[in-house]
Amino acid sequence: MGLLRISSRSGNTHPSMVKMAELTGHTSRVLFMAQSPDGCTVASAAGDETLRFWNVFGTPEVKKQVPKSNPEPFAHVN
Repeated sequence: MGLLRISSRSGNTHPSMVKMAELTGHTSRVLFMAQSPDGCTVASAAGDETLRFWNVFGTPEVKKQVPKSNPEPFAHVN
């Protein structure tokens, strides 16, 4: 009970589910799960009234911002 299995579809012509992770932590059955928009985090809710966040697919690559040559002021004061 309380086991969450994460699988990935692989294969081009005949997809097969490949197990990526087995996550334990809930003491009751998992009722709901959702994936974050960046695809790295899974949230699960169980009958034991707990909500868990799992970092299952690594950290997303973040594009570094290039500093502006002419920075704008933070605030305008009149």
